[in-house]
Amino acid sequence: MTVAPSSILSLTETAESIGRCTLFKGVRSESLLRLAESARSVFLPRNGTLYRQGELADDLFIVVSGQIGMFLPLPNGAEKIIVLARSCDSVCEATAYLGVPHTATAVAKVDSHLLAISSEVLRQQAQQDAGLACQLLEAMSNRVIGLISDIAGSSPRSSLQRLSYYLLQFRAEDNPRVYGLTLPASKRDIAAKLNLAQASLSRAFRQLLEMEVIAVAGRKIQVLDAEALAEFCRNGEDNGAD
Repeated sequence: MTVAPSSILSLTETAESIGRCTLFKGVRSESLLRLAESARSVFLPRNGTLYRQGELADDLFIVVSGQIGMFLPLPNGAEKIIVLARSCDSVCEATAYLGVPHTATAVAKVDSHLLAISSEVLRQQAQQDAGLACQLLEAMSNRVIGLISDIAGSSPRSSLQRLSYYLLQFRAEDNPRVYGLTLPASKRDIAAKLNLAQASLSRAFRQLLEMEVIAVAGRKIQVLDAEALAEFCRNGEDNGAD
């Protein structure tokens, strides 16, 4: 991990960067400035380690640019990706607030720039700013709901079901039958997130293509029949997918 003083940004610019993070949207400017005073810039090259499972969480991290993957090692030597954080996302909210060891390992999927905010300062500000405390509670609650959703999405046996469930998470609230999305990570990382071998994920994508349920152009996916995806999830039809 490469750390540099946050002086590459002015105090105001650092506060503005923190304020753009989803976790801190709507937090009063006085709190943002106090957090910015404790912030330091962290630069990680691709595959650089931000922290390891078991290390004490001294900081909350905000992704300014790049992408951070949090993963758990599996007994078979593979990895289970639990979070893929991108620009304006925060990382390790719960462990940073509690000041306990990290429950996962975090690495940069691409060259990344982050801001590290002192856990102690974060706790102090949360005690003084009810709005910030509510934002932290909401972020941690959303993280728990997301993890439960991931578990639910990985519970079906077939790779086709898991991929269908994953693609449906990008569907807008008005439930359109046709919609587009851009995969937020490589297919290798998505396979790890879904507890699938990369070959199994590729077969599932190929099946959806052959059934004309989706169209694919690189990372851009056009879902042509969301109801078909939902039907696969409900009925467990796998058409030979493992």
